[in-house]
Amino acid sequence: METLQDLQLAEELIKQEMITMLHFDCLHHPSINRDSQSQRGKTRGPASTSNNASHIGHLETHPYKPVPTEDMELAKAVLAAEMEVVKGGMGHGDLSMEAYSQVWEECYGQVLYLPAQNRYTRANLASKKDRIESLEKKLEVRKKRRKAGDA
Repeated sequence: METLQDLQLAEELIKQEMITMLHFDCLHHPSINRDSQSQRGKTRGPASTSNNASHIGHLETHPYKPVPTEDMELAKAVLAAEMEVVKGGMGHGDLSMEAYSQVWEECYGQVLYLPAQNRYTRANLASKKDRIESLEKKLEVRKKRRKAGDA
């Protein structure tokens, strides 16, 4: 069985790879947010030069490595086989939307946003102080959404 530190290392490696992929995608496939452009009257956002410089800077220190098609196909096959093993082992086929929602909520409940560190972590690894700060941030966000909805 993996130790928690091995699992944390794996999660960090995956997170770093995902961040690199996001920078690559933002640089090569920028989205256009027309609403924010029309409000400001000038082009800013994902296609702006400053954002491109940020993406280029990240990619210079963390190069994007495309996955070869053969590796992607092999990964899809391995994942499909693993999904069948899990379905058989758990004694269920496709999940209903209700069951899926329940599992999603349980998993989501195990993740905690740490505003002071601007990152997510497992809830069971967070201190009481971190949990309180996270709940305060959630409350603040919900208040802002409510005000925006009332306006």
